[in-house]
Amino acid sequence: MNPFCQKLGVRLPIIQAPMAGGPSTQELVAACSAAGALGSFGFAYTQPAEMKRQAAWVRDRTDRPFGINLFVAPQPETIEPSAQRAALAAVAGYYAECGLPPPEPVSAPYAPKLEEQIAAVEEIRRGFLPSISARFLPSK
Repeated sequence: MNPFCQKLGVRLPIIQAPMAGGPSTQELVAACSAAGALGSFGFAYTQPAEMKRQAAWVRDRTDRPFGINLFVAPQPETIEPSAQRAALAAVAGYYAECGLPPPEPVSAPYAPKLEEQIAAVEEIRRGFLPSISARFLPSK
C-alpha cells in the first residue's frame, strides 16, 4: 500500500470528486468508500442537520473513511428582488415551457453558515477521521 492510501486509510488511490449541488449522493459516497476509494461529500450548500443525516446513512453502510468538502467564502450581501428581475424574466419562459410556476427571487441567507457546518463536521468525525477539504472563494 502506498503512503497516500495509508494516510487516508483507503485501499485504492482514488478520491471520488466531492460535487456540491446533487451529484455526490450518499449512495455514491458509500459505494466508493466501501469499494476502497475515498468517497466524498460536496456539502457546500448543505445545511448541518442534513450533513449529519447523510453521514450517518453512509456510516450505517460502511466503516470505511469518507471526505467532506465545504466552500469557505463570506456570505454575500442581500440581493434586492428588483436587482433579480431581469435574470428571472430571462428564464421565466423556460419555466413556463416545463409547466412550472414563474421563478421567485432568492433571499438571504444564500448558503449555510460555515461555522455551523464546521461544527457539524466535528460532530460527524467523532470516533472517525473523515478528511475535510475546503475551497476558498475570493471575497469581493
